Amino acid sequence: MVFQALERVWDQFYHIGEDEDIPFELARIAYHLNTSYYSRAMDWYLASLEMFGEHYITFYNLALVRYGLKEYRTAKENLMMSMELNDRYEPAHELLKELLDAEEQAAAPKQS
Repeated sequence: MVFQALERVWDQFYHIGEDEDIPFELARIAYHLNTSYYSRAMDWYLASLEMFGEHYITFYNLALVRYGLKEYRTAKENLMMSMELNDRYEPAHELLKELLDAEEQAAAPKQS
């Protein structure tokens, strides 16, 4: 029900230069609703970047979605963009460390 409402908002949205980043907010809500909406959240974060420009939190949130979708390479790229825009944003550093640790564990030889 909530997700359908988000889709209706998006269907009615027309960017005319307003300050409110509607695609970002739709993505944020979709991400928190259910993992099955991660792909749509990613679409809206990408639309946010296109319409409203680069922002470190948008790149960070996009990395969260991609991490959840197991798109680790692009998640790392998004985190690097986030940190390039704001190197002091600790959540991006923490998620990058978590991602690198997960990659290291996956690459480690399995013990019998």
